Amino acid sequence: TDSAGGLSTMEKQYLEEELRTLRDTTGVEIAIVTLETTQGLPIEGIAIETGRRLGVGGEGDRGVVIVFAEAEREARVEVGYGLEGVIPDIVAKAILEGAMLPEFSEGEFGQGIIAGVQALQQRIGTEGADPSATHSGSENPSGSRTTSSGPSGGTQGTNGANISFNAIFFLIFFF
Repeated sequence: TDSAGGLSTMEKQYLEEELRTLRDTTGVEIAIVTLETTQGLPIEGIAIETGRRLGVGGEGDRGVVIVFAEAEREARVEVGYGLEGVIPDIVAKAILEGAMLPEFSEGEFGQGIIAGVQALQQRIGTEGADPSATHSGSENPSGSRTTSSGPSGGTQGTNGANISFNAIFFLIFFF
């Protein structure tokens, strides 16, 4: 239940589908956690503990946790050790500040999350692919793979290469 009202039904459906496709095509897991409040806890600690508790990234620690706390207006993109070569801290910060925060500042919480997920997809691309992962993602009618167009029509980049993620989680927690 979206008690904070941060994501529309359409945004939830879009993210679930996108993350399911990512899970089916690579070895990376992403957890999205939205909170009404951190209850005074550091957001970095929440992201790390969530990743550990849920096992995001599996044995190779190839996962990402995105946390947003509405009351504190804080957000964090935490990257597992197995992806640090592809998404170092400076890149995670750039994705947060360049793709997500501008949307958040306009009150477009769902579009900010979508923009962050799409930026992560583009960054990982085939560079972060797990060669043992299956590639059974969906294609658009023209036959090319796309990670574009959020549910409210925002334009994002299109990636003609196979997007590489394997097990991705979409979790919404509200406290």
